[in-house]
Amino acid sequence: MDKISLPKGVEIYTDFREQIGTVGKPFRLSGVAKNGKHWIYTFRYINTERFFSVEIDYNDKFYKFVK
Repeated sequence: MDKISLPKGVEIYTDFREQIGTVGKPFRLSGVAKNGKHWIYTFRYINTERFFSVEIDYNDKFYKFVK
């Protein structure tokens, strides 16, 4: 998988490229983990210590956005 499709047609790439979010701040992938049911992609806003995560299921379907 090379991108995550979020609600409202938003897509986030799962490589280390710099991206601009819907709030206008640049971010990039920081890490990937999995729990029993979902993959968790964690992204870091560039030049800050703020993170957000996106959880997807094993079928690459969006599950949850975590700030």
